[in-house]
Amino acid sequence: MRKPLHRFLVGAFVLLAAGAMVAPAGAATGAPKSGELWVSRYDGASAFDKAKSAATSPDGTKVFVTGYSNGGSSGYDYATVAYVASTGTPLWVARYNGTGNGTDEAFSVAVSPDGTKVFVSGYSFGSTSSYDYATLAYNASSGTLLWVKRYNGTGNLDDYAQAVGVSHDGSKVYVTGYSYGGAIGYDYATVAYNASTGASLWGKRFDGVDHSADYAYSLATSPDGSKVFVTGYADMGASGNDYVTIAYAASTGATVWGKSYIGPGGSSDYAYWIAVSPDSSKVFVTGESYGGSTGYDYATIGINASTGGSLWLRRYNGPGNGTDAGQSVAVSPDGSKVYVTGWSYGSTSSYDYATFAYNSSTGSTVWGKRYNGPGNSSDYAYAVGVTLDGSEVFATGYAYNGAASYDYASAGYDGATGGSLGARVYNGPANRSDYAFAMAVSSTIVFVTGESYGGSATDYDYATAAYLI
Repeated sequence: MRKPLHRFLVGAFVLLAAGAMVAPAGAATGAPKSGELWVSRYDGASAFDKAKSAATSPDGTKVFVTGYSNGGSSGYDYATVAYVASTGTPLWVARYNGTGNGTDEAFSVAVSPDGTKVFVSGYSFGSTSSYDYATLAYNASSGTLLWVKRYNGTGNLDDYAQAVGVSHDGSKVYVTGYSYGGAIGYDYATVAYNASTGASLWGKRFDGVDHSADYAYSLATSPDGSKVFVTGYADMGASGNDYVTIAYAASTGATVWGKSYIGPGGSSDYAYWIAVSPDSSKVFVTGESYGGSTGYDYATIGINASTGGSLWLRRYNGPGNGTDAGQSVAVSPDGSKVYVTGWSYGSTSSYDYATFAYNSSTGSTVWGKRYNGPGNSSDYAYAVGVTLDGSEVFATGYAYNGAASYDYASAGYDGATGGSLGARVYNGPANRSDYAFAMAVSSTIVFVTGESYGGSATDYDYATAAYLI
């Protein structure tokens, strides 16, 4: 059974943390590379800072990055940074050290539809409850802390939030992840809050058949405001871990439907990401699924958002017949296509990015592209994004550069045809490994973030790179 990966009291809040450094506009990186608008780095008070999520304001003027940062005596804290989207100039930094003064790791950030609030969630060490969900709301312009809400599961032990989302009218915030339930092990746990006050609205837990290990990883809200969708994987008995996707009524938390997927290999299947069509009629889930003789393959499914009925299934086994793992899914603005990326084993190149466009109604393949980095070795895509007009698609992650290290690499494609638009690469100032994990797209700029080695003085830092579309 696969274990989830942990990369590892209202705490202090500051606009610019003592001992922290934010470097705007390509500082410490040399001259901007082709197509690069800016690079900004954030270094906490001690070694090791990792950005995990990014989001833009609706008007495109700001970009927000969150993750976790070593605060020295406080250990790892949430660290959320706001930048001017056009220049990379830092607007504010907010840090959160939980009630137990232990490890606090943010994994997801979202922005309210009116652009006034930023929401961050992850897990935070509690003084008596081990790890809890901790969800925070900030003023998007100033970084002022508006509210903090912690969730301690029924087992009074470890609870790990993985994703946060906002209703399309801006009134509610939703958080999902996995939560220890005592003798029944980990369950999905999804909670809803009032976006203005942080007041709890509802909470729902899901326990799989074997009552042991159920992990929710991704959340999406329907544009019509009626539902919240959660996906991940759950121990469903003889078939092991299966994709399990659940639809909840957004206002009450009532379960509308639940959908599981068992791959052809009859063994474990792991869903990682979910997206909803702009008309709220379809839900799309991707991950990796055991196919027997083909090993793990991409498995992307289309689901009727109203009923949970299956619309289509598309599997992909790469040319090397090894592990292929879908990591992220996005939908074109007109709803006609679904884009999926992840990593796939090649016949001569180890792991490559593999990015696909599918017809959203039928699941038929529109195009598929592989990206093999300059080092002809392992390359891992973690996120896919689409421009607001649907004309371009980007897959980002990290690629081996052939010099014993990794760089951020963002491969661009024509949204309609899959024609290559080239790759934007970021190599940090120390010429060591740099790992991108997340991206956000505005009307004119692609933002990529993760962790980048800055040298012995700073170790790994947040590094956010912006590229003109």
